[in-house]
Order: sequence, then structure tokens, then C-alpha cells
Amino acid sequence: MIERQGFSMLKLVLILMMLLCVTTVKAVENRNYTAELVEIEKTLLNDLPASRERLELIGQHKDNFSVKEKQHHQLLNAHLLFMMNDVDNAQVSLEDLASNTLSPDYDARKQMLLSAIYHHRGESVKAFMAVDRSLNLIEKLNSNRYKSKILIGAVGIYKDADLIEFALEYGRRAINLANESKDAETMCLASYEMGTIELLTKNYKMAENRLLTAKGYCDKEKIVIASYAIEYSLMQLNIETGKVDSAETIAKDLHSKVEIYGWDVLRSATKTLYGRLLLNKGELELAKNFGEAGYQIAKKVKDKKRIEKAAALLAEVYTELKDNDKAVNYYKEYMELNVQNKVRIRQRKLAFDIARRKQFDE
Repeated sequence: MIERQGFSMLKLVLILMMLLCVTTVKAVENRNYTAELVEIEKTLLNDLPASRERLELIGQHKDNFSVKEKQHHQLLNAHLLFMMNDVDNAQVSLEDLASNTLSPDYDARKQMLLSAIYHHRGESVKAFMAVDRSLNLIEKLNSNRYKSKILIGAVGIYKDADLIEFALEYGRRAINLANESKDAETMCLASYEMGTIELLTKNYKMAENRLLTAKGYCDKEKIVIASYAIEYSLMQLNIETGKVDSAETIAKDLHSKVEIYGWDVLRSATKTLYGRLLLNKGELELAKNFGEAGYQIAKKVKDKKRIEKAAALLAEVYTELKDNDKAVNYYKEYMELNVQNKVRIRQRKLAFDIARRKQFDE
């Protein structure tokens, strides 16, 4: 009797274990990868190594992904590759996604990421055509978050091409969208872009208002990369308006945070701007060290805009240090890049017209 009870108990345990296994398998099969990918996307740029690890971990379950989840994962991975300076693989990954297989949301996101890559490579016609394709999809998008990213991405591209009127137009549209949807993230990013336009045009009071508004939203939403970019712009504003102490307070805090974050473009820009501040204070050796560090990082990632700014700073620093040979060499490099940049701006404006004509012809 006892043996039979023991056998019955053993059968019961085995049945329960089998049920547990079935339930566990079913739970794995029913895992909500879509929700997980959305959560990863929300904080994708807050911590680049951590995001890469999360994408790699969820990517181990690709066989269980739907087609849409695979596309989403590929888009996020491409964006991360671009931010981590693996531009070639980012471009290949995006171009591998056929637009006719994507939803309007994913296709618009793909086009805007490609526009950033083409812009980075100096392929201006391709960049503007990709921007136009993404903007033309806006009315078909279901995600307000994607709508805002498309608008804000367009602001950045047009601003860099010195097409300020277009940048302002899409910046205002992004702010209107943020007000309609009560979306703090969009308000953060749109206010930041509008603030940088005001800073570019030397409208300092409006720039400060925009940037401080953006900072409030970005800090609240914990949008790390945007918060750092805003602090950088506020540092630049304070340098340009002669508020050295305020600029230095920002610089000391920002520099260490940017180093930890690790995005080379922002690392280079921050070091060079810090060097500019130190030059203004007469601290020449420190200015030289920061300028050289910013220059070397910009060289590594082949960022001509950042190389130009660092070379301009170093030309001034070495002039003050009475090292004329180095001053002349850096000045020559600065002038060469400055001329190239002015040519690129003219080419971008021409490319914009060409891209628009091609878009109408399609």
C-alpha cells in the first residue's frame, strides 16, 4: 500500500513537472518580443554598451521572432552600429531591409537613419532623397514617436546644410506634434534643435530659453544623449557671451560624463570646446592638451567638421605659445577644411534642389 502510494506520488510529481515544463515552454513561446524591443528602443542611446548587450541577448531568440520583430531588431542594431562608429555595417544592415517589405513606420525610420549615414559620408543627394522619402511617409505613420523622430532628423540635416528656413519649419512642426501628443521626449528634442538654430544665428536670449526648456524636458525624461548635447550648447552659449565661470561649471561636469558615455563625436567636440574655454582663460598648456585630444579623436572617426574646429583652436593656441611651425600647420589644415566645408554647404544646397527634382520625377 505504501509502495503504491509512493508510486502514485512519484507519478503526480512527474505529471506536475511535465506540466511545469509545458507551461515554461509556452511562456517562452508567448514571450512578448515586440514589447521588449520597444523598451530597448526607448533607452537605446542612453548607454551604448548596455543597449548592445540587450540587443545581443534578445537576438538569441530570433528564430521565435515574427517578421516585423526581426525588422525592428535590425533597425535598432543598425542605429546602434552607426552611433558606435561602425558606419559601413550600419549602412549595409539598413540597405538590406527592402522598403516594400516594411511598414510605413519602419520604412520612414530606415530612410531617416540612411539620410544621416549618407550625410555623414558627404553623399548629399542621397541624403536629401532619403529625408524626402521619410517625410513623405509621415501621414501614413501610426507611431507619433516615429513622426517626431522623422521631423527632428530633418531639422538636423537641413540645419547642417545651412537650409535654416526648412530646419525651422520642421522644428515648429515637431513642437506642434509634441504639444498635441503631450510628449515630453519630442518636446525635449525639438526644443533642443530650435535652440541650436537660435545659437547658430547668434540670437542668444532665445537660444538660452529654448535650451533651458529642452533641458527641463530631457532631464525629466532621462534622455541622456540629448541632455549632454544641451549642456554642450549651453557651454558654447556661455563662452560666446563671455560668461566664463558659467561655461567652466558646465565643462567640468560635462567632460567626465561624456567620457563615460563614449560617443567619439561628442567626446571630440566637448574636448575642443573645453580647450576653447581654457584658451580664453589664458591656460595655454591645458588648452593645448584638450585641443590635441579632441583633434586626435576627430581624426580617428574621420569627422571633418570636428577636425576643422580642433585645428582652428590649435592654430590659435600654438600662436600664443610662440610655436609658429605648428600654428601654421594647423592654420593651413583649418583653412583647407573651412573652404571644403563652404563648398560642401553650396553642394548640399545644390544637392537639395537635385534631390527635390528627382523626387518629383519618381
